[in-house]
Amino acid sequence: MSNFFQSQSILAHPFRPFFLLTGIYGVVTVIAWMGFLFGGLSLPLGWSPLHWHSHEMLFGLIPLA
Repeated sequence: MSNFFQSQSILAHPFRPFFLLTGIYGVVTVIAWMGFLFGGLSLPLGWSPLHWHSHEMLFGLIPLA
């Protein structure tokens, strides 16, 4: 039985998937920011792309890391 729990690293350290999700979130928001910056996408908030990017990095990504 103890062999089962030693092989299950996610059960031993449940915070590990959040590191992967933080990395994915960072990549997705940078790709979205590039779309907003180069005019392919429009921001629904009325913010400039620079303000949106700084907001997402300060209040979205940094607290997760």
